[in-house]
Amino acid sequence: MGRLTRWIPPIIATAVGTMLVGMLVGYMLAATVSYVITERGWFANSGEPPEARAFMLAYLQREAENIAALRPQQDVVSKALAEQMTQSTAAQAKALSLTYLGGQSQGPLSVQVYAVEARANDGSQGLITYALTLVGGKVVLVR
Repeated sequence: MGRLTRWIPPIIATAVGTMLVGMLVGYMLAATVSYVITERGWFANSGEPPEARAFMLAYLQREAENIAALRPQQDVVSKALAEQMTQSTAAQAKALSLTYLGGQSQGPLSVQVYAVEARANDGSQGLITYALTLVGGKVVLVR
């Protein structure tokens, strides 16, 4: 092997070897970063926000203090109206399951959609959908 490379100056052989090793390491690093971004979703803005899930669980369990913590600061009248609406809406049916359907985020604004399987007081079952609008991690609108 020494006879084949004897005519190549040592500085060029070292440079070519370094370049080949660098290309291999660069390829492996790029493949790893690509896997982390696409498969693991570490840097992707996808999935269910924990604030939305916590709000829905508190909403279905009629926990007014937890709901208030996940909403922006409100005056006393707005808080009372929101609590009254929560109690009257949730009292009409018992939630059996909560399913996250998906959502979209753009900057601090996020809209998340849920489906709740519920049983009414008369025994009938149905599906109720909720759309939560979050701004900066706080729920500002429930429909």
